[in-house]
Amino acid sequence: MNILEIYSTQKSLKRREQIPGIVKSILAGKYVEPILLSTCEDGNIQVENGHHRLSAYILSGRKTLDREEYILLDGETGRRRICKLIKLCDGSSIG
Repeated sequence: MNILEIYSTQKSLKRREQIPGIVKSILAGKYVEPILLSTCEDGNIQVENGHHRLSAYILSGRKTLDREEYILLDGETGRRRICKLIKLCDGSSIG
């Protein structure tokens, strides 16, 4: 799964202080809870739960998620897409 193509359903990361610890876990090969994603009508993928974890994968240098690192729901769950998640990792908030 290409991380850089995944859409966020949040305007900002509310608990950025969590991210360095998650990055350390990823780099150490420790278990990180799977990210919950959903498929949109147009075929794009969006985050349902796990914005901080997915941001940590990006900040650890990853560009893809392995299959065991996410759960993909078939169909949207009603959350509105805001932007590609990579925009939240650049230190700015959207909107």
